[in-house]
Amino acid sequence: MGLSALVVLVYCIAVALVLGGFAAVAAIRDGAFRFGEFAGYVATNGLVQSLSVLAAAAACCAAMVVFVRWRRAGSVRDYLALRAVSWRTATVWFSIYVALFAAVHGLLYALELPASSDLVRRQFETAVSVPLFVVAIVIVGPILEEVFFRGFMFAGIAASRLGVVGAVAVTSLLWAVVHVQYDIAGVTAVLSLGIVLGVARAMTGSILLTFALHAAGNLAAIIELMAFPPGP
Repeated sequence: MGLSALVVLVYCIAVALVLGGFAAVAAIRDGAFRFGEFAGYVATNGLVQSLSVLAAAAACCAAMVVFVRWRRAGSVRDYLALRAVSWRTATVWFSIYVALFAAVHGLLYALELPASSDLVRRQFETAVSVPLFVVAIVIVGPILEEVFFRGFMFAGIAASRLGVVGAVAVTSLLWAVVHVQYDIAGVTAVLSLGIVLGVARAMTGSILLTFALHAAGNLAAIIELMAFPPGP
């Protein structure tokens, strides 16, 4: 977990650099820097989030490759589970994931709970470049999260006394916790999806599969934002 903490540190530095750039622009534009206003701006601005994801993904993925090679834990491909699966296996897991995704969203609607958070909707509306936002959320974000949680961290925990079951449990829980933009119902839904992704990773030995599932789920969420705009 020590190296995972270092990856988190790299993530924080990368995001801080992006935020620092926006802060400098804001200070030059306004002639002063108001932290409260700036904090609210960056939290809800889709362009800031898109660039933060892109920068963090590049920095963190590079760091994980360096750490794997430094530990001499085998090839990067094997350690991070960058393996393809058969079409039959992919079809089975896609069916499971889609069924759970639909069930979770159906339950949220039945309970009259939002399937997407207001924060995510505001980020989408302020994205400036919708294609960039979609790439960040549907492709780059899932790459970063799958490589880190179900690739790098999963491998380290699975090799410890916690084993594979512990790796599924810990990575799923931490993955749910980082989705702070959702309420408790949303985080619970993310946790359930994370467990399926973790089991898929454990049974297939592939994060290429979990990336595809994750990306498909995020794409569905983006389509939902487009198809169901907020009411007046």
